[in-house]
Amino acid sequence: MKENQIVLHFDHTSGGLTSKNRPPVGFVLAGGDKKFAFVEAKIEGETVIFSSPTITKPVAVRYGWADLPKVNLFNAKGLPMSPFRTDGWPLPEAGGFSESQPTPDASSCWALVHDAQSNCYGKSSGLPFD
Repeated sequence: MKENQIVLHFDHTSGGLTSKNRPPVGFVLAGGDKKFAFVEAKIEGETVIFSSPTITKPVAVRYGWADLPKVNLFNAKGLPMSPFRTDGWPLPEAGGFSESQPTPDASSCWALVHDAQSNCYGKSSGLPFD
């Protein structure tokens, strides 16, 4: 881990990771204050590098950690990455909104429930079958 980065190496990628020619999404970082923020990620083979200008000393990464996450990380054979977290911090007891986890505006994604090809997240729904 560098001063403002977290670097994760993944096993069992079947030859590398891909976000299917799009920027990788679905990652959040937190510092010691446990406040998460969406961040940019960069794929390098079997490694993903995370950094944020607002989190100078990141200590935790979460991927796909939401009720309806927008994610796009796959192994070289096209199998999706499972949601994960690197922290062991307590979770809310009964689900729902957490002040420390960024949450997308539910009203903008309502169409996604009814139409998987909706424009909820831009040009695609963000689902693996796009």
